[in-house]
Amino acid sequence: MKPQKRSSKCETVNLGVSFNLLDPHQAGLYQYAKDTYVNFSAAVKRWLENEMRGVSVSSIDVPLSLNASQSPREEMIASVDFEPKTAFF
Repeated sequence: MKPQKRSSKCETVNLGVSFNLLDPHQAGLYQYAKDTYVNFSAAVKRWLENEMRGVSVSSIDVPLSLNASQSPREEMIASVDFEPKTAFF
């Protein structure tokens, strides 16, 4: 991949993430990313850094049960059925 020249002091390489909106799981991930992150690129970089440090998605304790305090967006996310260990492959 050819780096994009932004200035004489910076080279940026762009890696894209595609979401298949016909797949309910990927559509849910897309909607969550769109609604949650102002800077999706920074969020992905934090995820990658955590992976490098050994803090994987499967080791984060995230309750998936619904309760009255959840927003509609949180309810939608909790209703998406996926296996965290294989969701990124």
